[in-house]
Amino acid sequence: MHVVVLRKHPAKAFDNCFIMEEAIAGTGTVAPPQGIDNGLHDIDSGIDVNDIINDIDCPIVGADFDPRTPNTVVEVGGMMEKWVHSIIELIRKTTLFDEDDDDGVGFVAEKLIDEDPDLAAPVDEVVLGVHVPILLDEMNKLSSVQLKLELKLREQPTSGAKFKLKERLIKALEKKLPKYTMESLAKKKEADIEAKKKNPTDGLSSFAKTAYWKELKANDAPVEEPTNPTFKIQRVRAPTVPKEDAAHIPVKHDFSHRFDVPVFAGTTTAYVLAEGRGRNKTRSIRHDRNGVPLTKVVPRTCAVVNPAFIKEYNLSKRTKPHEYANILLPFKSKKQKGPGSFSFEKMMQWTATKAIYADAGNSYYKGEYTAFSIDQIRKHSCAFYIFHGLSPSPRAEYKFNPQRIDPVNGNDFISNSFGPNAFRKHKQVKAFLSLQNPALPVPSRDVDPNWKIRPILDWMNYIGPRALSLGECASVDEMTIGFQGNHQDKLRITYKNAGDGFQCDALCQEGYCYQHYFRNDPAPRKYLNMKLSPLHSRVMWLFDSLRDCHHQIGMDNLYNSAAFCRAAYLHPKQVLCHGVVRKGGRGAPKCIIQEEVKDRNKLIAVRGTVKAAHLQGDDVVKCLVASSVYDTKPVHYLSMVSVVLEWVVVEKKVYNVDSQKTEIIRFLRLNVIHKYNHTMGHVDVADQLRGSYRMDINIRNRKWWWAIMFWAFGTLLTNAYVVYIKVNVAEGVDKKQLLSHYQFRKDIALNWIDPAYEPPVVRKEQKTGLSSLFSSPSSVSTITTASSLPRCAPCTDSTLAPNGLLKCRFDTSLSHLPLRKKGDRPKCALHRWAGTRKQGEILYCESCNVHLCIDCYTTFHTHFDLVAVKTQLQ
Repeated sequence: MHVVVLRKHPAKAFDNCFIMEEAIAGTGTVAPPQGIDNGLHDIDSGIDVNDIINDIDCPIVGADFDPRTPNTVVEVGGMMEKWVHSIIELIRKTTLFDEDDDDGVGFVAEKLIDEDPDLAAPVDEVVLGVHVPILLDEMNKLSSVQLKLELKLREQPTSGAKFKLKERLIKALEKKLPKYTMESLAKKKEADIEAKKKNPTDGLSSFAKTAYWKELKANDAPVEEPTNPTFKIQRVRAPTVPKEDAAHIPVKHDFSHRFDVPVFAGTTTAYVLAEGRGRNKTRSIRHDRNGVPLTKVVPRTCAVVNPAFIKEYNLSKRTKPHEYANILLPFKSKKQKGPGSFSFEKMMQWTATKAIYADAGNSYYKGEYTAFSIDQIRKHSCAFYIFHGLSPSPRAEYKFNPQRIDPVNGNDFISNSFGPNAFRKHKQVKAFLSLQNPALPVPSRDVDPNWKIRPILDWMNYIGPRALSLGECASVDEMTIGFQGNHQDKLRITYKNAGDGFQCDALCQEGYCYQHYFRNDPAPRKYLNMKLSPLHSRVMWLFDSLRDCHHQIGMDNLYNSAAFCRAAYLHPKQVLCHGVVRKGGRGAPKCIIQEEVKDRNKLIAVRGTVKAAHLQGDDVVKCLVASSVYDTKPVHYLSMVSVVLEWVVVEKKVYNVDSQKTEIIRFLRLNVIHKYNHTMGHVDVADQLRGSYRMDINIRNRKWWWAIMFWAFGTLLTNAYVVYIKVNVAEGVDKKQLLSHYQFRKDIALNWIDPAYEPPVVRKEQKTGLSSLFSSPSSVSTITTASSLPRCAPCTDSTLAPNGLLKCRFDTSLSHLPLRKKGDRPKCALHRWAGTRKQGEILYCESCNVHLCIDCYTTFHTHFDLVAVKTQLQ
């Protein structure tokens, strides 16, 4: 008689999944569990499958279920599960016979069910979890420690504030995630580790089933070390080799295998430049007979300013720094809606709306509040802090004091330009400043946590790709915005100087921030649906802004993995990724893993060891190479941009203590590491440029969005500086003739604070050796004195203006003590300017280089607007 039995299903992870199979009946009886009283349970008489199914309290897996069909998957639970196990154990111990045998008593060999290699592990080795609901009232009573324990037993993250832990636990209960015991979790972890050890395709689940890593063999012939004849042997070493190990030179080998890497085909239009002449290397643009500049199409190896952007804003080497800043931080916007509509004009409108809602002038700042102009918003929210970044003070507001009141941190230029009551006006701007329309409804934090700062963030991602086209190599890394206040999205950051704050993922090249995506913003749903992590989903969104295919993007071990390399290559822009990788869980093959060695003798023996493997068997990705090199520690690397693995000669300028000269030393470095060193730091360059003259230095922000606002302003100004350099270099200007970053920002700050300001023309200081290190007090001051000019400046309406050539009369850091008159019969300069003459009782001011009468001496040095009192002098 044939009966149907249940055996463990090999492909199911749960303990209660079995396959129904036909088996030959034997002898023996299995007692049914308590509560099951229908159906025949004698194996000799057969098992009524329909009765068994009726008693099963778990659903049947499979849409088309036929109880008489072999290999049908069913789920059983509770007492029924134990009974099925007993049936299986009985059949394992039963001698089977064939009832169709001639004599009816023929015995056949014993067959155990678990002899099948496809069967899963024994039932008692499978770790089970059970969904345990928690009432809402009970959950509200749980402490943070108890919430973390409940999440841990459900294999959920346990980091974050208490409200986040509670939200995470509610979602886990809604999904009915199983709850494990601590012992079950330990066994499950051990099982996962063993499974990874046995699985040679770990990390390749997203690849084709035929994909595998093929270990590469290095060439037998060693690589010849470069010679350095001017250095002693014991002094020649690579920068990462310790001094005591300089004499131990490891043997290095290249790999002959070559890989088919797609070529970046981006091009740009460049000017045809003539050869430079004279001491400066500035080159001029060549023109045809009609005066049209000659151009040519060249490969875009580095970032270039878009020609359409240059034409739209008429950029050239004659464009001034503040004009670049006016483009990336516009005074007025051309658009009224959308991401391209941000401007200081919009900020003024939103600030005025916020002030109206706050009843400014009545409830706040009664009797002293007046509406802000666009210029005031730009001066108080941006220009003033640019100036503060160039010349920091313990408190930025100290600069509103004139230098006669605060000789150390006061600033006459700021005091005169902002006018009286500047401190109170600045305080009002800080109170009502808004970078978002207050009239709009505030969305949920789950939808847009950065809503207060959203317009300028959208503007940055809008203007970034419009201004610049990326070259072949760029990098992705995190940017950190320091914040000292309290906020639920503030991250604990112990590995950066910026400290705790906010972070965003950024795509940069040569210090230019091309795109960014804040980590507290929801990840793009488009890529989350593709089973990518939130981190990788944000990076894929950054790639959406690329214009060309086959960009080479460097990233560190936080981002890099074999699965993400494949996902990036499947992006419409076919991005090629490379960078260091963690040795566990990121798809790096075991054949290249090198463990760290602590013993010095063993370290010397393994230094320079290179292991490599090539991914094969995938129809899409054919250039993914995994490698590792042992330097001071093992470095593991995944690359899609390496055509070959080889050691390259690197040159570096060092000081030779023997010859007492700066000379070039040559050493070997693996080419993938050399490329990573030169293409990964683009985000770091952007951070360095922005941080050199950071606007929020010595400012304790309590409003979280102010920290992001200063970061946005600083990043846009850094982008403007990169665009300035690119435009000038494209027109042949020598880099030595360009403004420094300090001079570039100084021009912006001075122009935005006082557009009428024109810095005086100062003669270049002569190089006089060590004497230039000991400057006079007048040369230390940022305001040039009249005595430094070749001749005395005459008193006119323009020179006596607050920002005129004689503005040094307000500089209290200079000595304005009256001295005896010089020359024969000098006249009062103010009376001469007013159209009268006065010769008696004349004094001389050495700092201002003018002669004044006793009555005009105090007026000249203290009165702000002399033009207004000109008639009184007459």
